[in-house]
Amino acid sequence: MHRPAIDDAVIEAVASNTDFEPTDVKVGLRTLHDAVRDRLAGEFTDARDADGPDHLLLERSDAAWFAFGFRELEAALERAGYEMDDDLLAAAAATNLRSLQESEGRTVSFPRSLAKEYDAPFLYPVRVNKPESWRTTEGHALETVSDLLDAGMDPAAALDAWAVGAMGVPAAEWAERRGVDAATVEAAVERAAERRGTPGWRADPDRDVTAPPTDAVPADSVYDPETDRLFIPTDEQLNARDVEGLLAGDGET
Repeated sequence: MHRPAIDDAVIEAVASNTDFEPTDVKVGLRTLHDAVRDRLAGEFTDARDADGPDHLLLERSDAAWFAFGFRELEAALERAGYEMDDDLLAAAAATNLRSLQESEGRTVSFPRSLAKEYDAPFLYPVRVNKPESWRTTEGHALETVSDLLDAGMDPAAALDAWAVGAMGVPAAEWAERRGVDAATVEAAVERAAERRGTPGWRADPDRDVTAPPTDAVPADSVYDPETDRLFIPTDEQLNARDVEGLLAGDGET
């Protein structure tokens, strides 16, 4: 189990108003945290569902806060295969709420119409720590866009290249969302691809491993003396050549 980043003072304050010891509340916090984090991707997807309410309260580099009704918390525990006494669950939920109010200086608000959908008109925030792999992936996404900016692409084009080229969003769909024509998006993707296939954006480009088009492989060798680079041919290119002459013009190599 993973301990959510909630101060001991907050845990102790909530526990003092219950029949539980602080250690019991900590167990409840860890259990609730893990149950929600088990479907972290699903929670983010649900938060972006245009047909439902957005329950993502806050997002930080290391964690996110989501809001749930009490029955939703019970369902999350059941879905994850955990069991918890209702009173302990209430204490863990109350601890999260107090932590949000004290550590973040924020609370939870929701429309009256939404309150009517719950047995009790009360929503609890739950802090979920992002897994290290999740944070690494988000960092990679940021670096990918940053690389495109460093290569001279404007922010909009860099975002287009990342969304369509790296994330696989259909160009037409992304163009509609951006309010531009598909050709604009496709041009950005093409520019990014050309950049990745051309040495020169790093401090020592001669050491970069790149992915040029297969037709860039030299016709009579796997070595290009002009760029001092070697190319791995396709099976078809290899079969069409004299194997002994593959390194023609490579001198000592």
